[in-house]
Amino acid sequence: MRTLTCWLMLATTVIPLHSVTVTANHHKQSPLSRNVPMSSDDSAHEALLGIGGDSYSDDQWSPKYGARTVPIETTWQVREAINAHERGHLEYDAKAKFPSELALDGLVSWHTTKMDFDGWVSVHYPDIKWQFNQQFLGWGFNQFQAWARTSFTVPNIQRQLHESEGDGLVSITIQCENIGDFYVNDERLSGDWYGYELTRHTLRLLPGSRHTLSVRVVHEVRIFGGVIIPPPSKFKVELRLPFPFGHDGTNGSYRPMVQVVKGNGGVVVMDAVDGTLAGKYISVALRNVGGNPVVVKSVKVIRGSRFLEVQLADQQTKKEGIHIFPSTHRPIAIRLSKRSGPWAKEYGGGEFTLEFEIETLLPDETGEQKGRIGFLTTVESLLIVSRKWGEPYIYTFRDFDGTVHYAAAIPPRNPESQPSSSAPVLVALHGAASIKNVMNAIDSLALSLPGVPEILKGLPGIKPDSSRLFIAGHSNGGQGAWFLATHFPDKAIAVTPAAGYVNIKQYVPFTGWLSNSYTDAHLRGILESSIIEFDNDVHMSNTVGLPILARTGSMDDNVPPFHSRKMVRLGQENAHNTTAIWLSEVPGQGHWFTGVLQDAAMLSFLNTHLYDNIITLPPTKDEDIKAVVLPPFPSSCVITVINPAGMGSKCGIQVEQLRIPFRKGTIKLEIVKGHDGGELPTWVLATTNIRRLSFADLPSTRFAKLVVDGTSIAFNKDIVSESVTLVRSEGRLSNTDQRWKISESDGWKQTERHRETYGPAIQVLEKRVVIVIGTHFDSTNVQFTKTVDRIAKLVAHDIYQYGRGDVEVLTDTEFLARHGDHSSAAEGERTNVVLIGDGHQNSATKLILGERSSAGTASIQLDTDSDSEGQDYRHPGTGLLMIRPWGPSNLAMVIAGLDPEGLETAARLFPKRTGLLVPDWVITGPEMAWKGAGGILAAGYWGNHWEYLPSMSA
Repeated sequence: MRTLTCWLMLATTVIPLHSVTVTANHHKQSPLSRNVPMSSDDSAHEALLGIGGDSYSDDQWSPKYGARTVPIETTWQVREAINAHERGHLEYDAKAKFPSELALDGLVSWHTTKMDFDGWVSVHYPDIKWQFNQQFLGWGFNQFQAWARTSFTVPNIQRQLHESEGDGLVSITIQCENIGDFYVNDERLSGDWYGYELTRHTLRLLPGSRHTLSVRVVHEVRIFGGVIIPPPSKFKVELRLPFPFGHDGTNGSYRPMVQVVKGNGGVVVMDAVDGTLAGKYISVALRNVGGNPVVVKSVKVIRGSRFLEVQLADQQTKKEGIHIFPSTHRPIAIRLSKRSGPWAKEYGGGEFTLEFEIETLLPDETGEQKGRIGFLTTVESLLIVSRKWGEPYIYTFRDFDGTVHYAAAIPPRNPESQPSSSAPVLVALHGAASIKNVMNAIDSLALSLPGVPEILKGLPGIKPDSSRLFIAGHSNGGQGAWFLATHFPDKAIAVTPAAGYVNIKQYVPFTGWLSNSYTDAHLRGILESSIIEFDNDVHMSNTVGLPILARTGSMDDNVPPFHSRKMVRLGQENAHNTTAIWLSEVPGQGHWFTGVLQDAAMLSFLNTHLYDNIITLPPTKDEDIKAVVLPPFPSSCVITVINPAGMGSKCGIQVEQLRIPFRKGTIKLEIVKGHDGGELPTWVLATTNIRRLSFADLPSTRFAKLVVDGTSIAFNKDIVSESVTLVRSEGRLSNTDQRWKISESDGWKQTERHRETYGPAIQVLEKRVVIVIGTHFDSTNVQFTKTVDRIAKLVAHDIYQYGRGDVEVLTDTEFLARHGDHSSAAEGERTNVVLIGDGHQNSATKLILGERSSAGTASIQLDTDSDSEGQDYRHPGTGLLMIRPWGPSNLAMVIAGLDPEGLETAARLFPKRTGLLVPDWVITGPEMAWKGAGGILAAGYWGNHWEYLPSMSA
C-alpha cells in the first residue's frame, strides 16, 4: 500500500565489497523548482488590487512563494481535549463548559491563543494534568484532539484578475501543516501531516466574503512522539493568492492558472555518473489553481537545450495531453535524454529549465469547451548533479502506477574483484511508500543499471540481484524491515531491524478511542482485522531459518526497547531456538545513535551473512561462478498468512487464497528426508484456513513427493509453473475423493478474488487510480453537487499527498467515452477506479457494477444472500464505501451517500494512510459524526467469489 512518499536515500559508506546498496527513506530532497513569481513591476500589481481596508500593500508580497499571502485573524479560539469528531456547537462562548474525562471536574472551556509572525499557532491545555493521566493511560493518552477556529476575509479585488474564469470568483490556495484535516465553513479539507509542503487546496470564493476556518488539532503520536508532556501541539496555516496566473501577461501572453509544485518531491531529477544519466525519467508536479480543467500539451527544454531534450513520457499522454482537474495536482512524467550533438557528449550535469505548453479549457456561450494556449516555465532551475563512479548517487525509475520516483544507490567499491555473478542488494528503509515502491526501486537497479557507465556494465559486481536482499531499517524503517522479514522471507539473506516497533496498536494503543464505548465487539473485530496483516508479531513464524539481528538503545524513549525485545522473543519461540534471532541492545543509547547501523556489531553480522553464504556454482565456459545464496529452507516451519495480497512466499510456498478471507491461515511444513542420500525429500503440509496455494520460484528438484492434508500429490515438474495451483475441494467428500487437486489454469482469476483483488479497501491504491464523478445527482440539491466535487478533489489530493500518486479525475461521461460500454477494464490495463456516486448517480458505477438505472426509493441495498431480500438502509445521513471487481484484475471503489451528509461520512473512511480500519465494505450512518466507528451501520469482507460473507460481516 502506498501511504508515505518514499525515496531511497544515501546510506552508510561502510559497504561489503560484493554488494550493491539501495536505501529507502522519506527524507526531504532539496526543492529544485518553485512557483512562477510575479512580475517585478510593482505598479502593475497595485493596479490589479483594490484600494481600501482589504487591499494589499507591498509588505505583504512574498517572493518566496510567487504569490501574496492572505491575512487571517491572528486570535484563535481553542476548545481543548474534546474527543468527539463532531463540529457542532463550535460557536465561541467564554462561559460555556464541555464534558471531558481528561480534565479536572470533568469540564473544559474555550480559551484563546495568538498566531505568531510565521503563521504558527501553539495550542495549550491548562485544564489537563498530563503527567498524572499518562501514568496509567500511557502514550495513548497523548493521542487527543481539540478545535481551533478563526476567520479570514477574501481580498476585495476591484479589477478581476481571473476574467478568463468567467465566474467572478477569486482563487485562494490554502494548507495547514501538522494536522490531518480542517474546515473552511462546513467544507472539510485535508492537512499536511508531515510538513511536505507538497499540496495546497484551491478555493474559489467571492471577493470581500468572510469565512470561518476550523482546525481539528490532533496530537498524532506516531508523527510527533509521545514522550514530551504537555504535548507540544502547534500547527501552521497559510492562505495565498496565486498571482499572476490566469490573466494576460506582458506582450499579450496568456499565463495559465497552473503552478509548479515546490514541496518535497514536487520535482524529481536524477544525478549524472561520469556523464551517464542515472535514469530515463524526471517528474515535475503541476497544480491547477483555476476553476477550469487544463491540459498539458507538451514540454521542452529552455535553458540547457544544447545538451538535453525532453518529451511527455507516455505515448497516450503525448497524443492526448495530460488533463488536470481544477484544484488537483498531477506529477508529470517526462522522458529526458542527452542530445547526440558533439558538445552534448561531454555533458556531465548542470542546470536546466523547462517550459510547459498548457491549454485551458474554457466554456463558450454555448457551453462548449474551447482551449486557450499558454506557457508555464520552471523559473528556478532544475539541477542534475555530477557524480563520480563510486560515490552515492540518485537514480530515477517508473513506479507501479507510472509515476517517477527516485532512489539512491552506493555501488560496490571494487566491482571488478567481486566473487559473484550477481551481487546481493543491501536495502535500508526509513518509512516506505509501499512494498511495491521498494521492490520497483530494486528491480529498476537490477534490470537497467541506471547510472552505471557502459564500460562497467559487464563486470560481475554490477549485476544486482533483486531476489537476494540484505534488509536494514531504522524506526519506521525498522518496522518495515520486520515487515519484509515476516512477509517476504524468501527474498532475504539477513535482516537488521533497528528501533522497529511491533505494530501500530502496540506503539500507540487504541484505548482512548471514543468509538470503543459505542462499538459492538464483533464489529470492532471486523474493523481491526483490516490492519492485522501489518501485525509483524502475528507473522513471526515466517522468519524461522532467517538470520536476524535486532538493534535497540536501552534508553530509547521513542520506540522503547520493549518492541525489539518482544520480536526477538517471538522469533526464538517460533524457531524453538534461543539463538535463532539475536538482540543487540546498546546500553545508555537512545533512539538514534552514531553507529546504530554501522558499528562493529552491525558490520560483523553483515559480513558474516554475506560472505558466509558464498558458494561455488557449476562452471560456465570453464569458469566457476561464485554467488551469494539465500539461507537454506528450515526442515520444519509454520507459514502464517492474514492477507495473501500482502504476502510473498515462504520456502517457495505462495498462499493464493484463504478459505475465509482475513482470518488467520497457516501451513505447517515438514521436510522429510529420503532414506538414502540420493533420494529427494517428501514435503508434508498441514493447512488451516487455506484454500489455494502455489509454488513460487521453486526448483523442481526440491521434492519427490508432496502430501497436503493427507492427500498425496504425484510429482510433476509442471507443479511449479506460474499458472498451476493446488486448490482445496469444499464440502463433504467420498472416501475416494481427494481433498486437494491440481488446477493447471489461471482461469479462476477471471471470477474469483486473487492477490491483485483481495482487498481490503486500501488495496485500491496498489495501482494507478482514476476518479470518476457522477453527473446525475439531483440538480436541485446544490450542496450535494458541491460535496461530490469536493470529495473527488480530496481523494485526488490525499493520494498525491501521501504517496505522490498520479490521479486523473473524469466525469462519468468522459469515462464512458474512453471505455465505451465495457464493464471490464481493457486487457492489460493496470488501473483502479474510484467511483463517486451510486448506479443512478454515476453512469460508470452502473456500468461496472451492473446496477439498475433507477431506485424506487432512496436506499443503499445490501444483498446478504440469494434467498433473502437483503437489507435496505434508508435513513438520511447513510453512506457507502466498498470495493468491487473491475474486470479480473482491477478494483473499483464506490463512495456514495443518500445525501451530502452520507457521502461525507463515507468519504471520511477513504484509506489515505496506514492505520485506518476500513475492510472491503462499510455502510456509514449519521451518528459517525460523534460516535466514530460506533456510528457504522454494517461492515465486512466479500468471499472468494465476491459474495456476501456472513461470518466476516457485522
